Amino acid sequence: RGVEGWAHQRELAKAQWADGSAFTVELGDRAGFASHRWELGVQAGDFGGATLLSAYVSRALNDQLAIEFTASQYLGNASNGWFLDLGLAHVFRPEWVVSPFFTIGTGVIRIQPKGTLVAPDDRTNQTAYVGAGLRYYLTRRFFVRGEYRSHMVFTERNENEEIDEWKLGLAFF
Repeated sequence: RGVEGWAHQRELAKAQWADGSAFTVELGDRAGFASHRWELGVQAGDFGGATLLSAYVSRALNDQLAIEFTASQYLGNASNGWFLDLGLAHVFRPEWVVSPFFTIGTGVIRIQPKGTLVAPDDRTNQTAYVGAGLRYYLTRRFFVRGEYRSHMVFTERNENEEIDEWKLGLAFF
């Protein structure tokens, strides 16, 4: 009837639809933390000595396995660049407040070296990574996520490079 207002969640729990079925409100509690389908997050950290900013989106296939897409940018003394990763994450104990996870995947990296005398060529290479981390449930739909990844950058001259990545950030589901 055009009337708007506020109601406490315990009162909404008693409400029903016109057909008599229960009205439910998803609250984003710890149960949702263990079984959510989508999550988004931003993180900052270190990528081989460079400053890293990263954002990711994750789609859960079930309570323990998810597909993740990550976009990152790094700014360093010797080079700047960005990379995109696609991988799988396995959460060992999603019902725990602190949930450990393992991740594996592949991606592409764009490296823009900083040169003073000779301008080196920018390069784009394929990568693979493995990693592990922890998710810590905060409140409602928010959690802290910290992780380590070991990247292998496949170069054209078969001089593959290993780069360590550490990051910490905030995410929500």
